[in-house]
Amino acid sequence: MFGVIARGIRYRPGRSVVVLLLAMAATAAAVLTPAYGYAAEQSLLTDELNSQNERATQLQLFAVRNSDVDYTEVPAQIGEAVDTLPAMQVYTDPVEFIRVTTHTTGGYYDARALLAYRQDVCDHLVMVDGDCQAGPGEVLLSKRSAEAERFEVGDSIGIKSVQGINVAHTEHEIVGIYEPADAGDQEYWGRSGYFSHGPDPDGVEFLDAMFVTQPQAADEFAEGMRMGVDYQLNLTALRDSDIDAILAALGRLEIPDGAVEGLTLTVDNNLTGIVEAIRDGQAQIRASVPIIAVPLLLLCWFVLYLVMARLTEERAPEIGLAKLRGLRYGSVTGFALGEALLLIVAAVPLGLLLGLGIVQVTAALVLAEGTSVTLRADVFGYAGLALIGSLLAVLAATRRTLRRPVLDLLQRVPGQTRWRAGLLEGGAVALAVAATAQVLLGDDNMVAMLAPALLAVVAGLATARILALIARVRLRRARRVGSVRRMLAMVQLARRTEHRRIVVLLTIAVTLLTFGVAAWDMSEHNRRLAASDALGADVIYQVDAANPGQLMDVVSELDPAADGLMGVMRTVERYGSQNFLVVAAQTDRMAEVMRWRDQQGPALDDLARQLHPPMGDPVLVEKSLRITATVEYAVADRPLQLSARIVEPGRAPRNMLLGPLEEGRSRYSADLIGCFTGCRLIGLGVARYPGDFSDISFALTVESVRDVDGEVPVLGDGQWHPTGTTPDNVTFDIDATESGLSLAATAADVPELIAEFQVAPAPLPAVLAGPAPYDDPAATRFRFPAAHGKPQHFEVVDTASVVPRGGTRALLVDLEYTERIAETFIDLSIKSDISYEVWATQAASVDLAERLESAGLTVLSTDSRLDQLDRMSRQPPALALRLYLLAGAAALVLAVGAVALTSAAGSRSRRDDDAALRLSGVPDSVLRRSMISEYGHWVGLPLVTGAVTGLIAAWLVLPSIPLITSGAGAGPVEYRLGSTWVPGALAAAVAALLVTVAMVWRSRRRGATPDRLRGGRS
Repeated sequence: MFGVIARGIRYRPGRSVVVLLLAMAATAAAVLTPAYGYAAEQSLLTDELNSQNERATQLQLFAVRNSDVDYTEVPAQIGEAVDTLPAMQVYTDPVEFIRVTTHTTGGYYDARALLAYRQDVCDHLVMVDGDCQAGPGEVLLSKRSAEAERFEVGDSIGIKSVQGINVAHTEHEIVGIYEPADAGDQEYWGRSGYFSHGPDPDGVEFLDAMFVTQPQAADEFAEGMRMGVDYQLNLTALRDSDIDAILAALGRLEIPDGAVEGLTLTVDNNLTGIVEAIRDGQAQIRASVPIIAVPLLLLCWFVLYLVMARLTEERAPEIGLAKLRGLRYGSVTGFALGEALLLIVAAVPLGLLLGLGIVQVTAALVLAEGTSVTLRADVFGYAGLALIGSLLAVLAATRRTLRRPVLDLLQRVPGQTRWRAGLLEGGAVALAVAATAQVLLGDDNMVAMLAPALLAVVAGLATARILALIARVRLRRARRVGSVRRMLAMVQLARRTEHRRIVVLLTIAVTLLTFGVAAWDMSEHNRRLAASDALGADVIYQVDAANPGQLMDVVSELDPAADGLMGVMRTVERYGSQNFLVVAAQTDRMAEVMRWRDQQGPALDDLARQLHPPMGDPVLVEKSLRITATVEYAVADRPLQLSARIVEPGRAPRNMLLGPLEEGRSRYSADLIGCFTGCRLIGLGVARYPGDFSDISFALTVESVRDVDGEVPVLGDGQWHPTGTTPDNVTFDIDATESGLSLAATAADVPELIAEFQVAPAPLPAVLAGPAPYDDPAATRFRFPAAHGKPQHFEVVDTASVVPRGGTRALLVDLEYTERIAETFIDLSIKSDISYEVWATQAASVDLAERLESAGLTVLSTDSRLDQLDRMSRQPPALALRLYLLAGAAALVLAVGAVALTSAAGSRSRRDDDAALRLSGVPDSVLRRSMISEYGHWVGLPLVTGAVTGLIAAWLVLPSIPLITSGAGAGPVEYRLGSTWVPGALAAAVAALLVTVAMVWRSRRRGATPDRLRGGRS
């Protein structure tokens, strides 16, 4: 029997290859479920860990020395503890450290600083003065800390541990001044902040770390000393299957028995929190991949069923002859199915390799770098499932032919069959109805997610029945009118059940293709929107700027044409237990730089004009201030003072008292200490005498304002208004005319009343996303804390669904005006909760990091819209939807192949029919048009039905499927199709089917000659 099977395979090589390929496809589709799922999970893990900064993925192990114990062996004992756990081998590159927080004296001001030893620290420092050698009683100090404290090499600095009780400062010699070679090198510097010069959020002054190069140099600071080792996580060696073991090992880490007593090992690591977020995404992948892969597997089995049914029908005469020779049923079955069964078994390892190869190629092309196929036991289980399903499909396809009588098997003209509704058909309809209902009700269980595939099956069954009805109606009409062309076309559609099966297959394939393409199109569109929401520009540089003024100066210097760069300041406030962001941007540059879903081009220009209305320039005064004023009256228990509010560069605003008010015309003056290069005059007014709490009343007119250079052109301008801190119940009259600035108030119980020279609009124009941060969510005017920390008056000039880089609860305002307002309250350089950024177009970003560094802005991090899109394309929704797209394309390929194969399998009898018709006088043109009509019906109708069903499925199901990973502040999802993906996919499907039909017609025409009827058939 095996020899007969082998000869049959050689005799029918084309058919054998097709069966082999279909069985391989079924196995590959089955293997895709676990293999692609594992690869996608690994990709998600790699991407998430790579997106973290190196500090977040590092491991720090340390012990706190609170007593006089020997600590020199602690790092080695930590290394021993790590080495005993195999799962910990993914942590590499250990760096030993010792650090203790100290209090310092002897400089310009007392401060705090880390005194630290770090292994090989000299390789990461650049010595400005002195040598990189600091033993006991010696330290290395950073350049900026030395300048601030006015230290030089050779000076002494007093140091003691902040946890030391009744411990005096000990003098240490500064033996070197350093600068970090790369302060942002988190791989070396680890999880501790060594370079934090400046005040902390509580106002405590800190210096950069004071380094020693010998561990013994820190011996005297026992209290609060931390001794430990920093490790790097080797991402290339980390596999998703190792995570649980690593987390368990982290929980078991401890200093070995017999080591230093009194020490407890502390594990500082963020891996657990990161993994929890990753697990949510991996759960989405595990839930979605089978929903997509299983229908594709079923489709492969269905195609195999159709092909085997057609091939077995073609071999019916051979099977009839085998029965005539007296072969038993088992032998006939082996003769009929042996070739297919052998090919299916042989296809299992080949399909396994094909599926794994597809996953490997996909991983190389679209998944995270380093992702590869993971071969696990259940992969072979899915391959076995594919084998069983393929065998059952073959048995089901051949059962009817094998049970037919011999005479039926030997007849050339196929008998007419009926398409009977069965339990499977009814079950498919019931499941589709249930899935659609659950989708409409908002459920997202597995049945609901199978709605596209179930709707495709129902649409296919309905299309097949509609086609049969159309064929019968048109056949009767053709007979009445005597249309040979229609009769030839419709009789094939009416009699041949394989046409209806192909219609089901084509409809399912086109539905899945349309749905997959529509889902991917919408997902891609929303990824672009989300990238714009998250970044707001092509490239974002987070920088370390002293204040908004420095940021704007650098941006103007690097981009004088204002067409490529934009400075941005972001602050976060809390309202209603949620974050509310204020994004202050150089709005005159928005139209060229900003990427905003709600505003584009000319609309951004109009919005920029609303956010930045014309205002006067700030007024600068130097060295001294002299004011001439006429006082009508000034009533208080103690003399009122004429006051001027100024802002010295780099400092908070301060009030200058110019002298007590005297009735009549007088001159008032004061020296402006610190204003040698110019201070900003921001206000004039009246202040109570210190210690006086009486109500105040006054009326005066400021006639002139002068500094060392002469008259200051500030009077007569209508930009004088009460400050934002003036109580609402106080009447403060301000009148600026050509003759001067008139100020008046009566019975005001306030310490001072200042008229502010406004160089920014009040209220400040803003674009609002989300409800207003106010008692009335629909308010268009409200007060809300701004960058300076005080309530500021805002006016909503426009609303948006999302503010770029701000989210769905945010304000967008002008940066220049925000700085001008903030300067009247506080020096923003002391605020540590402000983020400064430079937004750039793709063209302007070339070498921008180096240019920003050269201009004095340290680049802290960089992100780009393209990188954001790349990361989003590997997040769980995109990974699942990409499989939808691949499944749709694979379904179309299977359907086109099935059309070609079933047409080829029946080509012998069709050529005989065509030859007989030609011999009877039917013209070629009639045969050609009948073939076009036939194929137009059973190919064209599924195309239309499948496309419509796919779009309906997309409309129903996609709102229940995550198209993007939505985080806090993410903008709304838009369900909108583009003009390329769906039309392009349908055009490709039409082209593939047209080529297939053309090839079938050409093959039929070549062999349909009268010679076939004289025994010359080929």
